[in-house]
Amino acid sequence: MKKLTTLTLSILALTLLGCEEIILEDSDTTDNNISVHNGSIPILKDPVGSYVDLSEYLYPKELTIDKTFYFQKVYNYAQTSSNTFTEAPAISQRSYTKVINDDVTRITEYKDGREQKYDDIKQFKILLYEDNKIIKEYPVRVAKNSVVSDTAENEVQEVCVVVYIGDIDLSTTTYLPIFVRNDLLNNQLKTENDNFIPEQFSFDDIMHIYCGTSDNHTSDTYYSRKYGSVLKLQKDIDKSLLKVEVTDVLSVVN
Repeated sequence: MKKLTTLTLSILALTLLGCEEIILEDSDTTDNNISVHNGSIPILKDPVGSYVDLSEYLYPKELTIDKTFYFQKVYNYAQTSSNTFTEAPAISQRSYTKVINDDVTRITEYKDGREQKYDDIKQFKILLYEDNKIIKEYPVRVAKNSVVSDTAENEVQEVCVVVYIGDIDLSTTTYLPIFVRNDLLNNQLKTENDNFIPEQFSFDDIMHIYCGTSDNHTSDTYYSRKYGSVLKLQKDIDKSLLKVEVTDVLSVVN
């Protein structure tokens, strides 16, 4: 059983534009926002700032209860050694469904038509399930650098924090390893998507969730308020191996 602890922290000032839009200060690199200890676990800081609805970022904005939302192309790269990626990525389809039952909204995610996981969104929390077991619990309301999950299992602790919200170009080598970036820009996307444009990697509203464990595993997931998850990087630091998942947001069929 996983032990769940809810913590809420935040840093940096939030600027309100009008009554609804929230704009946060940008940083040059994600590393500037992350401090770690005890393996790769983020250092916790005092809460500051306003809050946003996390559920508005985790899933595609246009996801409705009457149809399935599809990304036809999701690219998965994996390192086979510390300096070598697989020559060609695995390409899969990701899709979502949405069901509302009383005060609970269930979002189910599929890979190539097979269920992968589902989330139950309640008034104050989001429960993440895999194999019908809760793997994480996120608060609905978060601010920059909020701790969204703190779990422990088999003496391994994992902490996930919101470390970035704002405008960002994910195509730079700050976020994409050079091989992945070059392969996407010069090969895969031009082949798989006739409407490819480099600007598809630039987003005007991104939430970055960083997870680190006490045994040196990390994951960085970047969520667009329009599309949900658009980039995920998972790293085994001890072995220097990285997995990269990139969503082609122009491959939407809805």
